[in-house]
Amino acid sequence: MLLLRESAGGLPRHVGNGIDAHRSAETLVQGREDPMTPIAKVLIVEDSRLFRHVFRQMLQARFPALEIHEAVDGKEALEIVKGAPPDLVFMDIQLPGVNGLEVMRMIKAQHPQITGVIFTGYDAEYRDAASKDADYFLSKRSTSEEVFSMIENILKAKV
Repeated sequence: MLLLRESAGGLPRHVGNGIDAHRSAETLVQGREDPMTPIAKVLIVEDSRLFRHVFRQMLQARFPALEIHEAVDGKEALEIVKGAPPDLVFMDIQLPGVNGLEVMRMIKAQHPQITGVIFTGYDAEYRDAASKDADYFLSKRSTSEEVFSMIENILKAKV
């Protein structure tokens, strides 16, 4: 299960000099009264601790003003959403207990304003199903730049 493709030098593509990596994210914060206030709340729902950790680190490096929460299964995700609805949910399909598509359906039924992203290692077979329950579909094989571009577009639409 890979999230990032490697560049020619063997490093993940999102690794840079730190300045360019934050340029697009900074433009989302400009003009806000308090730049320390989170630009969005994000929930990552994924049963793999390693994947959650890598994905969270990648998001925090590029979008330091995100408030990021994690859930290991649908039950925990629903509890988090009930207590403090996020702006954006990244949902794996293969979760213990209730699958991610059903959890996303429940979240969107109660909170249609939440942007839902289904992400999975299974491409073609789930893309159609995901499009009925979520706003976006993301392959776990996507490059970091593809992920960043999608998030920037989502955040710009919400600001």
